[in-house]
Amino acid sequence: MELLSIRQYAKRRECHPSYIGKLIKLGKIPLTEGKINPVQADEALARNTRPRPGATKPKSAPSEKVAVGSTSAQSVESDELLYAVELARLTRAKADAAEMANHVTRGELVNREEFERASAEFDELLKRRISGVPTKLAPRLAGQTATQAYAILDTEMRELLAEFNRGDM
Repeated sequence: MELLSIRQYAKRRECHPSYIGKLIKLGKIPLTEGKINPVQADEALARNTRPRPGATKPKSAPSEKVAVGSTSAQSVESDELLYAVELARLTRAKADAAEMANHVTRGELVNREEFERASAEFDELLKRRISGVPTKLAPRLAGQTATQAYAILDTEMRELLAEFNRGDM
């Protein structure tokens, strides 16, 4: 097999020569006498790199081409598709986790158990306060006219609602 320069090999792989240079520096493509043996380089890249999802396949020498309908070509495409799907799922999961953490930091999300406990405590307090109104008002309402009783009840309920709105309960 004929040895190729970096530029020739990059042209064959349909990529930029600087990318091939980086792969050489990283030790992913071996050099022979300062040149690239394309067969060895292709094999090394197949072992040492993972294809980008959606990337076109590099052109290979005519003797190395695999028939389009062969199991090997289908297997590679299937693996690339599975990798792309899993990468998308992982990326989406990380984005969702980061978004949720941001909501928690901003105070937009709270712990469900804490909320349920606080809500139950508040419900109990509200029930006690409302249940105590008749006992509190009975002596004051005795002997009052309907208009006076209404005014007393109205004032007491408005005070109770004001406490509720202020969070004084």
